[in-house]
Amino acid sequence: MKIRRGFVSNSSSSSYTCLVCGDNESGYDMSLYEAEMMSCSCGHVYHISCGKHGLVTSINHPQFLEMIRAYREENKEWKEVQERCQRIEEICTSHLVTETGDIDIGDTEELQELFDYIQDELRGEYPRKFCPICTYQSLSDEDALEYLMTAYDLKRETILKAIKSEDYYKTQQL
Repeated sequence: MKIRRGFVSNSSSSSYTCLVCGDNESGYDMSLYEAEMMSCSCGHVYHISCGKHGLVTSINHPQFLEMIRAYREENKEWKEVQERCQRIEEICTSHLVTETGDIDIGDTEELQELFDYIQDELRGEYPRKFCPICTYQSLSDEDALEYLMTAYDLKRETILKAIKSEDYYKTQQL
């Protein structure tokens, strides 16, 4: 049995595995967005529905300004992203409705253009703060194994020897 992690491509077919729920999505020339998945700046791939905030693609999303601040924090060396994030923050904070906390902006064209630029430049990668794996809301099998091996000073050879001695795969079929 083949186990595929993250993005796998075979000619024009694409396959993605959600690191939160383990489900696979595949299709002809499919993008992450078409698979209803997203990735964080660390490369974790997960379903939009498995993320805490969902997909923030709109300037009207409740977490929009928080995400812009996270982009800015994670991309300090990227001057153009910094400048555009700062401009977005200026627009949003100058139009913030204090009673509800909602952003109420009449003309959103500049704001949407700035946001689209940031999304394009960062190739749709979401900040770590929005990732269920980076924020420890979920644990991938790979991360769990790596942690246990490090915490208990285990080597792969030792684990393999233990599995062989217990005939692990035979007991799993019962």
